[in-house]
Amino acid sequence: KESERLAASSATSTEPSPSVNSTSEPRSPMPLSHTSYAGNYYDAGYGAFTLCAPSPTPSPECTGILNAFSPFYSVNNSTTPELYASISSVWISHLRLVHKEGNVFELYGTFLFPNGYGKDKTPFETAEDEGKADATAEFWVEDGKVKGFAINGLVGSTTERQRIGGNLEETAEIWLEKL
Repeated sequence: KESERLAASSATSTEPSPSVNSTSEPRSPMPLSHTSYAGNYYDAGYGAFTLCAPSPTPSPECTGILNAFSPFYSVNNSTTPELYASISSVWISHLRLVHKEGNVFELYGTFLFPNGYGKDKTPFETAEDEGKADATAEFWVEDGKVKGFAINGLVGSTTERQRIGGNLEETAEIWLEKL
């Protein structure tokens, strides 16, 4: 299974990815349903967080997260599957994962201010490179279940772990296990 993933990722096209909320279709479909990727994830360095997928009956936590994104994105009407999370970080407050192909998503980190700031209650968003993916998130699916996902591309070059090689978990810049 890991050899299939490595073969697929080496054959990845260099075509530009679909633009956010565009009408273009992803290059290859997700092997699982959109909601299969949602859930609770954990990394010792980053802690636990929940990835949310739009659904008719989201959990109370996901309702809050999806509502935070709704002033900025078509959360329930996106033509490209997306996942959303709130995280505790100095650099960003939220993550948005936009499906690219197969089990790979583009990862966008942002600061959301859905209720404005101070006296100005106008919603706004800030990001380092607005509109440009910060990294990729690749999910490891085994026997029809998501085991976790790897975040890569934050460093901007090949890491020592990637140079040495190994499976998705072993070569990830950040590995998040699905709980």
